[in-house]
Amino acid sequence: MTLYSCGIYKTEMVNGKIEGLEYQNIYIEHNNYSGVIFSKEYDPFGIQGIGNKFTPTMADIDSAEYILRHEIKEINKNRPNQGRDCPVIHKNLSKYKRQYFGRTEKVVFQSVCPG
Repeated sequence: MTLYSCGIYKTEMVNGKIEGLEYQNIYIEHNNYSGVIFSKEYDPFGIQGIGNKFTPTMADIDSAEYILRHEIKEINKNRPNQGRDCPVIHKNLSKYKRQYFGRTEKVVFQSVCPG
């Protein structure tokens, strides 16, 4: 077990090779979530070349999970494709497996000032 921030994680390294490219993904299990952290070398969906890829750290995962838990209820308020026989995502969030990819993008902010 590894201790990060205020949570205890169980991790397992998963090594592999695709088309000659070696990668090391990490399976992560926390008391609130579980999933896989994909290394920057792993490209299962053909997203190579889209932004700068990086391997997320445990701190990145903590931040992402914090934002998800605190924002999803508001974002999910109209419950698209949920209800009836489908689960309400924000009420069942801990039951969902996660996939973590790291990617940075160029963002341009514009501000208009009266002149």
